[in-house]
Amino acid sequence: LAFHNAVARYIYVSGREKLLPQTIGVTHAVHQSPHVASVIQSVLAAVVVGLFAVLGLDPVLALFSWLTNVATLGVIVMMAVASLAVVMFFRANPAAQENALKTTILPGLTFIAFVIIIYLIVINFGSLSGAGGFLGVFLPGLVLIAAIVGLLLASALKSRDPIAFENLGQPLKD
Repeated sequence: LAFHNAVARYIYVSGREKLLPQTIGVTHAVHQSPHVASVIQSVLAAVVVGLFAVLGLDPVLALFSWLTNVATLGVIVMMAVASLAVVMFFRANPAAQENALKTTILPGLTFIAFVIIIYLIVINFGSLSGAGGFLGVFLPGLVLIAAIVGLLLASALKSRDPIAFENLGQPLKD
């Protein structure tokens, strides 16, 4: 249920922020729940679990193991990007930099460490997840695919609605 709720909320926010159709980013009139996104997540989950059943794979052992490893890799990639963003921000805004150790050196070293960790995860993904062969390559590639899809969605939003693009991630106004 927690996974379902988390994914449904991400789908809902993507609709609310206009990355996906806005009809996805609405809440129920009475319950204020992201009901459209929840239905989408339910359908996606049913399709994936059904596919695993048809292929004779254990949805708990295989699916959970594979996707938690993909998610972990995704989080570590985002942490690496955040570390690099700190360095880039303070290089672009030197007046805001108070302490080079905190704003450039340590985040830069952290970025390098995360890149090494990402490399080790990717080359050992099959051992970590139990997904060998093609899946050992394809599954970590999902993180790259997600990043590319996200960049394409953001680029499309920037082209069609620059104001919505500028407001991405801003708190909702009451």
